[in-house]
Amino acid sequence: MSSAGSGSIRLSRATAACCSGIRLPRHGYGFSQTPLWADIYLLPLTAGFLLAGPVSGFLSDHFGARPFATAGMVAAAVSFLLLDLLPVDFAYWQFALVMLLNGIGMGLFTSPNRAGVMNSLRPASVAPEPEWRKHSRTPARCCPPGSSSR
Repeated sequence: MSSAGSGSIRLSRATAACCSGIRLPRHGYGFSQTPLWADIYLLPLTAGFLLAGPVSGFLSDHFGARPFATAGMVAAAVSFLLLDLLPVDFAYWQFALVMLLNGIGMGLFTSPNRAGVMNSLRPASVAPEPEWRKHSRTPARCCPPGSSSR
């Protein structure tokens, strides 16, 4: 569900392309500067992920992974809804808050989810687990975002 629903990397690429090609040139940035400024626009996403991931991992060791993984997916879903509700000519602070919420949501989800998967494996299966995870997520990442809603 996370692979098909969140696609945080895909979101950041699409948002960077939107910022580079549409928003930033309309607000006075030259096309030679837009890749840099598009990445600067997305710093709240990275900051939220980097802040929430370790905290969520630490807390999930003490209180269990399920509440944090669920809260992370809910936060990511709410951030997508808020991103959809942003006006066409949004203020940066609105966009930054939505990206921060998405980063926090994905950070909350990722660490407990990975720990839950690793804890459910037998010791002999721990080494091939990253390969299994890669193969199980690849089909979901190849699907376009609109195909999961039909």
